[in-house]
Amino acid sequence: MKALAEVIKEYKIFSVTDEIYAELVYGNAEHHSLSEYISDHNILISGLSKAYAMTGWRLGYIAGPKQIMQNIRKINAFLVTSVTDNVQMAAVEALNNGQNDPLQSRKIYESRLQFMQTSLEKLGFEMATPQGAFYIFAKIPEKYGTDDETFAYELAQKAKVGVTPGRYFGKGGEGYVRLSYASSTEQLRESLRRITDFVNNL
Repeated sequence: MKALAEVIKEYKIFSVTDEIYAELVYGNAEHHSLSEYISDHNILISGLSKAYAMTGWRLGYIAGPKQIMQNIRKINAFLVTSVTDNVQMAAVEALNNGQNDPLQSRKIYESRLQFMQTSLEKLGFEMATPQGAFYIFAKIPEKYGTDDETFAYELAQKAKVGVTPGRYFGKGGEGYVRLSYASSTEQLRESLRRITDFVNNL
């Protein structure tokens, strides 16, 4: 990351980093931001939706170099009127008194991850262990080769379980699917039961 920061600074360009999952890292993994190295060249975007489970509250923030922020404020003034009082108060409560919430969330997500990964590996899926967020990027069973789109479509049609084809995330994603473990443990168990039935009937 430091090397990337040096290149960005050398060529006098700006980077934009989405750091919404910064607080949701597991084990010994640590989150680092480009802003640590090039705060005058990085525009950081984040919010409270993931770490504080405030999805739907539509509250985020942006930080960057002074000259960039001045222009962003001008644009924002024409796009957004204001954040409602109740959303602002909820954010203050989360930031002032919810510091342990991300820690508790991490423990829950790690438990779900272990369950999901173990279950999927038994079915022949292959994956690297995620170090943060709440997604698994898994290689699909051999029968489908790299046709992740058909796999996702048939899984949705026959098992009523939604996954995202890996190719939607760019080149190299063919043959993989992304699964979320943000749902409740009960819902994940039911999803895994359906995936198991689907894979066993391939």
